[in-house]
Amino acid sequence: MSKEEVKQVSRIFYWNNFYFKNIFIQLFKKFDNGNGRLSLAEIDRAIIDYYPQFATNKKAIMRAYKAADTSGVWNERKKNV
Repeated sequence: MSKEEVKQVSRIFYWNNFYFKNIFIQLFKKFDNGNGRLSLAEIDRAIIDYYPQFATNKKAIMRAYKAADTSGVWNERKKNV
């Protein structure tokens, strides 16, 4: 890859990352009740709204919820994100 191609890819990655980060923040704010954390009920509501075909498998949602919490904080939005 030439330097120009690397610059173009870097720009695309940066803007895609920026775009998806903003989408994540908007979704988080939509389903958060204001405490800065997503409870299992809030995540369940989001799944029902966006992926209703997966909403019937509550065990899988619970496993994914617990697996996402690697820090023990239970899906808290970090201040620097």
